Amino acid sequence: MAGGILKVVFIGDKDTVTAFRLIGIEGIVVNSPSEMESRLSEVIRERKDVGLILLSDYYATDLMERINELRLKFAIPAITIVPSRRSRGEFKVDYKEVIKSALGLKV
Repeated sequence: MAGGILKVVFIGDKDTVTAFRLIGIEGIVVNSPSEMESRLSEVIRERKDVGLILLSDYYATDLMERINELRLKFAIPAITIVPSRRSRGEFKVDYKEVIKSALGLKV
């Protein structure tokens, strides 16, 4: 999409997709690492309007080799892994800050 505004898409578990949808980001629910890999490849191949793909760490940790291959092959969309609601340990995540960081924005 030359010259247009690119979108952000989150791929991950249902709970974290819901959190991202609440802040206006499109979400794709997956239930396994293999499903994440399939949907990730689909978005890269078919969605020229996407500039940033956020992946739930819950499934992405099993796909690091493939994710790194895609990062080397495609500059756009950028692919970033973010903590999900299913991540181990208790912590609070400010997803707006995660997105700003992924985009290289400083406020």
